[in-house]
Amino acid sequence: MTIPIAETHLRRRARLRSEFLSDHPLPRFHVIPSFLDQRLVEDALAGCKRAKYETWCGYGEDADGTGVRSEFREPEQDGFYFTIHQRSRKPIPEVTRLRNLFSRSETIAALNDLTDAGISRLLEPDVLTYWNPGSFLERHTDDTPDTTLRLVMSVSLTDEWAPQFGGATIYAWRDLDRGVRLNPRLNTAVLFVPFAGSDHWVAQISAAAPPLTRFTWTAFFV
Repeated sequence: MTIPIAETHLRRRARLRSEFLSDHPLPRFHVIPSFLDQRLVEDALAGCKRAKYETWCGYGEDADGTGVRSEFREPEQDGFYFTIHQRSRKPIPEVTRLRNLFSRSETIAALNDLTDAGISRLLEPDVLTYWNPGSFLERHTDDTPDTTLRLVMSVSLTDEWAPQFGGATIYAWRDLDRGVRLNPRLNTAVLFVPFAGSDHWVAQISAAAPPLTRFTWTAFFV
């Protein structure tokens, strides 16, 4: 296998590119169900469920968000958190396979056909997030001043998730009166071009949510 994207999407790449470049539901944004080859998704999900995780926090000393730090640690009272979730310290082989496939020139070319984003390579590190009960991610843009990102790709590796478990991802570009709210669904990809107004966040996961169920793999391209 050289290109991990499902063949049905490669056959309709021109239509998908046109939809990505349109203004609806958001400019330079697309949600694509059944995005990856199904075997890859099944393998990645199994690998995620087998892995061991530790708490990962993004936090600052001040409420204004200055001096932000991100590291493995348990949350404490004296901090302002913009995310609490879990990650594995060790690479997950099945997710590493995805990263390697998306690093290939053939896949980069296919993503450019789908988005016209003009990407040239996958930026490391990619991120596998385990959204355990209580996890959340505050509003942010993925627009990094010192790195000119051209495309963000987020793939849900979450199966059998009910809306009452929380954890929806909301995309609401600044200065627009519309947004997109997505409940986790297996093998659904979100692709978008980040900029200073590409706000998105993850609502807090319910304490009643099942463990080892909600995973997201996110890759960044320049």
